[in-house]
Amino acid sequence: MAGITVKQAVGTFIAIRAEIAKRDAALKKWKAEQKVSLDKLEKFIRKNLKVLDVTSIGAESGTAFESEKDFVSIADKDEFKKFLVTQMLLSFQSHMYKTTDGEWQPGGEQDLNDNVQHIADSGTFDLLTLSANKTNCKTYMEKNKGLMPAGIKYVKETSLQVRKGK
Repeated sequence: MAGITVKQAVGTFIAIRAEIAKRDAALKKWKAEQKVSLDKLEKFIRKNLKVLDVTSIGAESGTAFESEKDFVSIADKDEFKKFLVTQMLLSFQSHMYKTTDGEWQPGGEQDLNDNVQHIADSGTFDLLTLSANKTNCKTYMEKNKGLMPAGIKYVKETSLQVRKGK
């Protein structure tokens, strides 16, 4: 940057940074106003889809349609950890806790609970970033009469999608 001093560069730097902050604030305000407008339009479109008893409507400018999405998340991390440990212990060492008929061995249930608690509290899981895999959670749910793994939250939502036409 030939021709300017360091003091001038500092002043220019501060002025540019202030201008960026000012424009960011104005953009944030504008976006919030536009979001209010989009929310009102979405309610209007959804209401009319219901009145017309359709799930989509086309226009020259594009198409609006309802889309169902589902999500899984960890609602209770400690419960999820215990669930994981229980499943692992029962998978690898079920003979220690249950008979071949599926009955509890003497003291097996308490021993399992003690081991689960010990492992869950050991801090080992804190080395991981826990997240729930939606596909596998849904498969688990299908195999277990609609029940999700402990600590997992399952939500279905219908949202409005609007796509621009060609």
